[in-house]
Amino acid sequence: MSYAEDPTIFAYETGNELGGPVFGDMDVPVEWTTEICDYVKQLGPHKLCIDGTYGVNKTHLNIPSVDMFDDHFYPLNLTKLQDDIEVVGSANKVYLAGEYDWTGNVASAPSLQSFYDLIEARQNTSKPVVAGDLFWSLFMHDVPNCDIYVNHTDGFSLQYGNPMNTAQNNTQIATIRQHFFKMQNESVSSYLPAVACPGKYEDLTYSPGVMDFEGDVY
Repeated sequence: MSYAEDPTIFAYETGNELGGPVFGDMDVPVEWTTEICDYVKQLGPHKLCIDGTYGVNKTHLNIPSVDMFDDHFYPLNLTKLQDDIEVVGSANKVYLAGEYDWTGNVASAPSLQSFYDLIEARQNTSKPVVAGDLFWSLFMHDVPNCDIYVNHTDGFSLQYGNPMNTAQNNTQIATIRQHFFKMQNESVSSYLPAVACPGKYEDLTYSPGVMDFEGDVY
């Protein structure tokens, strides 16, 4: 199966936080973005293409092969989120809150719940525009070592079930979990159910004859 056929991949992005010489300048050529998204459509006609510019580049709104736009939020910013949604919606495109600080560590920033409230409220309109959001970033056990959690060292590592999580960490994680369920029209409590570490490689695969990291074949 090719990546173009893989049903678990719904979209390809042209890059991550793309720009020009000055960070955040959104100086990404229309011609280049068009060429990349056209090529994605050529290889995978049923895949969506996301503009990888850091921010909503208004010069890209009329590119036919660009399906989605996204932005990143460090820290959270409700005004930028609302403005992005309105601009993208004006072009009849789809918006994704591509990355955001989930931690709640910036005292001057709006709450995570208020950020979610805006996204969730849009789902009840005739033209939601915003399809969802992706927090940055999930890191779990250092499989097969279930005693260690991987740390990205950028201050945004979300480690579900880590005994070292603070009360604030777990409150934020519960808020994220409730939000993701609500986006599927389901309601859950703030309870965080335990998730077992998969352990050795044989727990991760049903394929016989696969070698794990320790050289054992299953």
